[in-house]
Amino acid sequence: MPKFNVHLYPSIRVLVKEIEAETQEKAIEKALETLNGDFIERHLRQPSEDHITIHDAEECKSAYVDIVGDEFFSESKEYAYNKSGWVED
Repeated sequence: MPKFNVHLYPSIRVLVKEIEAETQEKAIEKALETLNGDFIERHLRQPSEDHITIHDAEECKSAYVDIVGDEFFSESKEYAYNKSGWVED
């Protein structure tokens, strides 16, 4: 029986609080700037309640699956979840 590595891509909500900006669009840009590098990974391990809140994912709608040992990922596939279940994307 083959072994698989499965990469799940849940949707998460990241709340960046109290951004000062001239417009909503500029506030979005500033929020995205805070998410550079390994920011999310660091906060998932050590969440901060000051200005950032990362909420748990409620559902996972996409996944990437590769076969263990397939060094060139030639058998890797992406899947999406819909009413019918997991379908190749």
